Amino acid sequence: MIRMGKLIPEVAVRDGPGGERVKERCRESLKNESGHRDHDHEEDDEPRGKLFAFRPSEQGVRATEPLVIFTDAILAIAATILVADLAIPATLGPNGLHDVLSGERTTFYAVFLGYLWLASSWINTRRLRRMLIGIDHYATVLYLLMIFTITMIPFAMLALARTLGQPDFYLGVQVLAILSLADGVIVAGLLSYACWRGLGNSHMTRDRWREVLVPNYILMVLDLVAVVLARWIPWPVFVFICCDWLYALLPLFTDREHHAVSGMDTEGLIQVPAGVSRDEDRNPLASDDEDGAPVD
Repeated sequence: MIRMGKLIPEVAVRDGPGGERVKERCRESLKNESGHRDHDHEEDDEPRGKLFAFRPSEQGVRATEPLVIFTDAILAIAATILVADLAIPATLGPNGLHDVLSGERTTFYAVFLGYLWLASSWINTRRLRRMLIGIDHYATVLYLLMIFTITMIPFAMLALARTLGQPDFYLGVQVLAILSLADGVIVAGLLSYACWRGLGNSHMTRDRWREVLVPNYILMVLDLVAVVLARWIPWPVFVFICCDWLYALLPLFTDREHHAVSGMDTEGLIQVPAGVSRDEDRNPLASDDEDGAPVD
């Protein structure tokens, strides 16, 4: 007997319950073979041999939780390196510990300011994370570059401590200004890309993005001016740089918990907006009414 172009064995047409069971098994086998052929045909239609996804729309949007863990580890290591430079020699001078503490006073101040800088950087990374519903490859690279500037904080602060009271003190201040400028450029680039890519959560409207981006652009220009002026007025530039990154320690209105509805909430859980599938890989800029990007 012939069905769907296939020959069904003769035993399949026997009368009785046994023959009916064989017929049913043959029908299921033919359906499965047909489904496999259709699936293979669909796979053949997909592009093969594509290795890179240079277009942002081709990149998947992932959760930010792994970057959060990585950031916390880097900040912990940087803080440890910063404090590890404080040491008491095994042999004390004639005045004992008093001379040692007096000699390490400048280093202690630098370590304290460096720790405040690390703390403000940690707070800023959490604020940035609350703005995003996810992160793609390019945003990840920019984020990692931003973390690199944070790892340079111990070096910059200790360089400042070594040059304090020396003719090249301006160089230590200039190093701080350059590091602050590099961080500002990378953060501005990351925020601009996240806005363009549509990685913001449902609260990040155009006006909200503008409120975040404009101050960053202004501070970036001021940091550039500080790099230039550090040679002639190092102390005012140093005060400006401290105010530049210490402002993050102040409580902001946007830090209220109920603002973080999408993205990563206070419990570290991913909140996916309604209508967005976790397994769907699409461009979050496809329409104006989409609040975010898929997170997988």
